[in-house]
Amino acid sequence: MIFRNRLISLIFILLAGISSLSARAEYQLETVAEGLDFPWSIAFLPDGGYLVATRPGELLRISEQGDVSAPLTGTPETFVESQGGYFDIMLDSQFATNKSVYLSFAWGSIEKNATRIVKATLGDAGLENVEVLFTVSPTKAGGAHYGGKMVQMPDGSIVLSTGDGFEYREAAQDKFSQLGKILRLNADGSAHTDNPFADGKSGNPFVWSYGHRNIQGAAIHPETGRLWTCLLYTSDA
Repeated sequence: MIFRNRLISLIFILLAGISSLSARAEYQLETVAEGLDFPWSIAFLPDGGYLVATRPGELLRISEQGDVSAPLTGTPETFVESQGGYFDIMLDSQFATNKSVYLSFAWGSIEKNATRIVKATLGDAGLENVEVLFTVSPTKAGGAHYGGKMVQMPDGSIVLSTGDGFEYREAAQDKFSQLGKILRLNADGSAHTDNPFADGKSGNPFVWSYGHRNIQGAAIHPETGRLWTCLLYTSDA
């Protein structure tokens, strides 16, 4: 009972703080586009428009004025089941000159699937020069806990969050498994040489951080350069 009372008190304190921040925030909400089928991630284009990845497996271009394109061509097939589908769409840091984008998604079947990244060039009608950059190992069964959030680091490397696969929770603590991790790879898909287990002797060379459930939010702090993450978690308890 003491723990419950302290927990309730903490919740009230947090809610009060959030309410106070909301009261001081100066922003406006504006609807840019409507009728999208489960939009899951967004990338902001230099021309003021947007790229939107929907979980059912479509990539859309939305103009600054809110005009929604037909689904872009050249996009990869995805495994759509439960939490599976398209996850994150990210522009390369040199997008203005190379037009490169990265898309993470669920690949495979109900019996054997994984989080995958493809790299492509954004053309007028869709994706071109699509290549598989990375696929998480090992594969898993089921359609839950993929992670899939990408962030490009200042040196051009890419960090990718991976889920624990729900039924494979113990794998998050296994440093040789890529499930339940933050992975760091180079732009060509190879493991970053500065990763803590780069030599492969005490862990998987791609592992940058381990012990995660299902991270689906991440960003680089603009001042410190540190990576901030948040996980997706719901509970009826």
